Amino acid sequence: MQFTLHNTASGKTRARRGTVHLNHGDVQRQRHAILKGLVADIGQTCNLTMLVKSQVLYLDRMESPSPLRLDLQPGTTVPAHSCASGKLFLSKMPKDKRHALLAQTKMAALTPNTLTDINELDVELERINVRNVSIDNEEFVLGITGTAVPIFDDKQNCSDAIAMHGQVATTPLTVSLSFIPRLQTAAQELAKTFGF
Repeated sequence: MQFTLHNTASGKTRARRGTVHLNHGDVQRQRHAILKGLVADIGQTCNLTMLVKSQVLYLDRMESPSPLRLDLQPGTTVPAHSCASGKLFLSKMPKDKRHALLAQTKMAALTPNTLTDINELDVELERINVRNVSIDNEEFVLGITGTAVPIFDDKQNCSDAIAMHGQVATTPLTVSLSFIPRLQTAAQELAKTFGF
């Protein structure tokens, strides 16, 4: 499943930053090694993401050993309202800015669980903002759940996120939530590679 990147000035700037993150040799290898260690520890696919307009851009990804996979290659974008890292980014915005951003896009129901009502989404985003943990409960793809935690810069702004996803059949949401401390450790390690 592939979604297109919004072609706006700010989107282009963020996408260029994403491309630099993605292609910068030694730093990219460091980040990929952190993701690889995380996947080895938890056995789930993990992603490094950033927000570009109303889309989540996948910067890097390390697959789990499972033969069943969701094909989201680096460079893929997905609607922010439908995935764990996207909701995390939205939760860190002032409500008026978030509403303006979401008004420019269709909050499409990708599954029956996708939050498409702005008021329901606001309630969810307030919880996420307080906890610094976001959940995708089969909102992007049925049968797949995910969790995400922020990567903070030196001013405690959420610049990027680290997310994992797993199959409901083998990794129920309760198990995914048990990986949060390990995701947070990886987020701290990744933050050091950004030179904040």
